[in-house]
Amino acid sequence: MKTNIILTTIAFFLVMGSCKKNHVPIPDYISYREINKLIIASESDSIDDSCVSMVFYFLKDSDSSYHINIRHDRTNAICDAYYSLKTDPQTEFITPLEKNANIFNDSFWYSSNFLSLDNFSGAGERYIGYRECANHSGDDLFYYGWIKVKVSQNNDSILIISRATNLAEGNSILAGQTD
Repeated sequence: MKTNIILTTIAFFLVMGSCKKNHVPIPDYISYREINKLIIASESDSIDDSCVSMVFYFLKDSDSSYHINIRHDRTNAICDAYYSLKTDPQTEFITPLEKNANIFNDSFWYSSNFLSLDNFSGAGERYIGYRECANHSGDDLFYYGWIKVKVSQNNDSILIISRATNLAEGNSILAGQTD
């Protein structure tokens, strides 16, 4: 009897062990596009996507200084996606990234309708790291990307230069990576 129990237990663990999924890396599939859109302080504008748009808008303080913020809008009622932006965990400001910075899951991600680009002011061309979450099948699927921007010294304009997303679910992307 003990032998049968031991053999059954061993067989069970052998079968369960053989059912483990082998993780096969998914090759990167980068979707890249040039945008070259200048947005000035007197207007708001967006980068459209299939489901969610990133809206860049300006706020003016009582001392006439500008602040640039990002919010996301769903473009249709059945949209199940949202964006989170790579931020500094201390300030919750969007982190300006240098070219080749790694954008991946282990970053600090924040999703809000009031994320500031003030620390991009006059810094030249920098990258915003983002994570798109889609829930098409009941599971959260993450896609990482970047937006290349240049913010004026006094925050009264922003040039949105280009954008890329790694469409291979869960794969990281380097800021500036286009293939």
